[in-house]
Amino acid sequence: MARRETDAGAESAGGSKENAEDVSTGFVDFFQKYLNAWVAVAIALPTAITWKGMPMYESQRSILTTYTALSCVLILAFLFYARNQLTIKLKSRIGAIGLVLLPFALICATGFCGYKYYDLLIQSQPYTQRALSEALAKVSIEDIHNGTFILAYYILTMVFAEAALFLMAVREWRPNRL
Repeated sequence: MARRETDAGAESAGGSKENAEDVSTGFVDFFQKYLNAWVAVAIALPTAITWKGMPMYESQRSILTTYTALSCVLILAFLFYARNQLTIKLKSRIGAIGLVLLPFALICATGFCGYKYYDLLIQSQPYTQRALSEALAKVSIEDIHNGTFILAYYILTMVFAEAALFLMAVREWRPNRL
């Protein structure tokens, strides 16, 4: 009986530290379970979309495939690295509202960047003096009007979408703690 009281006293003395470690360990365990899937999605989904999912200049395809996957993996790694700071700052009422609005804002940014990508792609076609399908297949990277902006909007479309997915997954993982 004395042992139980001692154990209970030790638990209450170190309970907050253990609880914090349990929370951190719980997320790490949760994320390790899905880490391989996230990395696979971070690389495979943008690569699949880049490969045949969206219209693009053939000369930009290899750049977009490389930098989109790299950017998505890096933003995923950064968000995973900053997850504790994100969850700590989101415990207030303003943080709770922000937790809902931030993924929504990222989804809106994804839509905007996707629209701008497609808009710039269509606007660049007259500068090639070819039909769009022929221009997409044959124009060299140097001859693409606003080519840098086209690349940037495409990559941002994927990065914003992935960031929104990650933030929603963090919210799902800790629904009653955030």
